[in-house]
Amino acid sequence: IKERLKQPNTLLRGTAEVSVLLHGLLDLMVDHAVQVVDAFQDQILYLEQETLLRPQMDSVKLLHLLSADITLHKRALKPLQSLVYGMRRYDMDRCVAIAASVNGSNAPDPSKVKGFLSYQAKVYLADVHDHLEYVISSLEMFETITENLISYSFNVLSYDMNEIMRRLTLATLIFFPLTFLSGYFGMNFTRFSAIEGSDFL
Repeated sequence: IKERLKQPNTLLRGTAEVSVLLHGLLDLMVDHAVQVVDAFQDQILYLEQETLLRPQMDSVKLLHLLSADITLHKRALKPLQSLVYGMRRYDMDRCVAIAASVNGSNAPDPSKVKGFLSYQAKVYLADVHDHLEYVISSLEMFETITENLISYSFNVLSYDMNEIMRRLTLATLIFFPLTFLSGYFGMNFTRFSAIEGSDFL
């Protein structure tokens, strides 16, 4: 903002309006939010690849932390979106209401009331609002992706556990009769009628 104010040919310096300065500050915040969204996207792509190839509990922990961070950013940006929308939509209405409260019961003519924001600022705030919608929709999409990846990880780990239990059950079915027979016939008896005179022994 300081650099833009130092340059004589910028819109911020040329208009010399507070509403354009407000737009510049909000636009700078949203531009940083877009960079944060790009960083989230890189992290999610990496974790998605790790989870789909070999899901592990470490990836699930990172996904939980990332999901909490995304939710925090989304909660911080939602009020800013409402603020920008309210400034663009209700600026003139607020000024008319303030003028009416000052004049008492006489409502002023809305065509003679000037809003706090200039027309240029409202036009540029529409761009800021569009960028905020992109950022918040991206964060919501990332939140859904992280939840799906966490569910996928637990499903795969549960499937692997079921496969291990199935193999252990098969091993038990095979070795349990053998264990029973070896235990039954391995007991030391002096006379064992079941094996005396047997052709197999």
